[in-house]
Amino acid sequence: MDVYLSESESDDESLLLVAMIEDEEHERHHKRKCWVHNINKERDILGEYTTLIPQLKADPTRFFIYFRMIPDCFDEILGWISDEICKIPTNFRMPIPPSERLAIALRYY
Repeated sequence: MDVYLSESESDDESLLLVAMIEDEEHERHHKRKCWVHNINKERDILGEYTTLIPQLKADPTRFFIYFRMIPDCFDEILGWISDEICKIPTNFRMPIPPSERLAIALRYY
């Protein structure tokens, strides 16, 4: 059974189809992104800094291999720059502490 649509009905269906597609694309592109990815939500408990650095500080030789400096030197540098690299907490997320920022920078360089 063939159904024939008048030209105006065909145009209405086309417009409706276009509107539906545009709505889907709008929703797909404007979904709210999370501030902190799920992987990073447990960084304070399971992250490399919180699990590894205390162990390295207990073993100065391993700390030196990891950072190329002794723990006292790390603490001295941290004392010099902690005010400059400290961030303010917000309602959205907690900042990375200065000691962890320094550790990240040293490992990067």
